[in-house]
Amino acid sequence: MTVLIRDILENVVNKELGIPRAFDEYKVFSAWAKSDLDSIKIKASPDRFFNGVLFLKVKDSAWAQQITMLRPQIISNINRVLGQTLVNDLKVRTGQRDEPEQKESKKRERTCPECSAIHRGSNDTCEVCLRKNKQELELKLCKLIDKNPKLTFSLALKQMPGIKETDYRRAKREILARIADKKRFERRNNGREKISSRW
Repeated sequence: MTVLIRDILENVVNKELGIPRAFDEYKVFSAWAKSDLDSIKIKASPDRFFNGVLFLKVKDSAWAQQITMLRPQIISNINRVLGQTLVNDLKVRTGQRDEPEQKESKKRERTCPECSAIHRGSNDTCEVCLRKNKQELELKLCKLIDKNPKLTFSLALKQMPGIKETDYRRAKREILARIADKKRFERRNNGREKISSRW
């Protein structure tokens, strides 16, 4: 079976990094800013764009109903600015509307220092690397507690600076549960051996 590098790269770019989806969202948000919907833009802001649906946030339900009634005009206006049909539907939800400068800072693209992936979020490190680092830390902590089950949090903190007490307690419970299971299993097997030796 031959796998083309082109197919692998296309899979990584499309599915894992989500670059086309992020680019489409950027284009739709830019079209919203350039559109001549000034009276609506004052009361609504784009929240996200997914699978052809533009999600808008408004402050109150009266404006949500007004925008819902103007849905066809808004969609056609945005698609006209885009020069193509990307927006197929419009969903409106009420809540605190994000101001444009807050929205840009929250959605700013960042480069992960560990894997160089481009991501959006408040952390410098991407979600994948954060998860991987947390799993590695939990594994190290479990090994440390496994070597010394009577290890206290303060001693563990000296050996592994930066750990949280919740992570320590979770790892300690897991190790103690494993030790208890192991002892139960050994007791059961010892009892079976004694019974089988009688026969």
